Amino acid sequence: MKVLNLKTIALGTAMVLTLGFGVNHANAQATATIGSTFTTAAALSAAAGTDLDFGTWAINIAGGDTPTIAQAATLGAPAVGTVASVVDPSTIVTNTVAPATAGTVDVTSPITGAIVQIQGNITSDFSAPNVSLGSLTYTDTVATNVAVPAAYDGATFITINASGVAETVGFGGTLTLGGGGGTPPAATAFSDAVIQFDFSY
Repeated sequence: MKVLNLKTIALGTAMVLTLGFGVNHANAQATATIGSTFTTAAALSAAAGTDLDFGTWAINIAGGDTPTIAQAATLGAPAVGTVASVVDPSTIVTNTVAPATAGTVDVTSPITGAIVQIQGNITSDFSAPNVSLGSLTYTDTVATNVAVPAAYDGATFITINASGVAETVGFGGTLTLGGGGGTPPAATAFSDAVIQFDFSY
């Protein structure tokens, strides 16, 4: 009887010890936390290239004419602009020195073949009352002499040919002369017009 009681007591004690250790083991926990990161790249970069040069012209405006000189967008040496809206025979608009540089901007993207929207605005026109810039156009390796919209229109794009390589975009525009009713001053350089081009995916 005593032996039986001792065995029963021993068995009960073992069960209690097992349950106790089991509970302690189940409650042993450790927690680790990590953060999460996400970074967006400056996917597009743009750098000014060369100014849009119309060359040098001998000008005399008569009869209320408002002649225009249209400089085509180009990626190479610019051609002499074409003159329009001359009616009075006394009006003279003659090129004396060919333009030296086409207007250019360089655009770089990390994505080959990216289709990038473009817009352009004349943020500051020529301060001379008889010289005004307008009708911006652009060209790249795909499009030639396309009008640059003043706002993104979802339809006017340049194509990036190689990732990480500057894509040169050429620009042109149209000068309107005599807008104030007279001839621009002779032997004068006009260089204060500013054009802003923006690009977006």
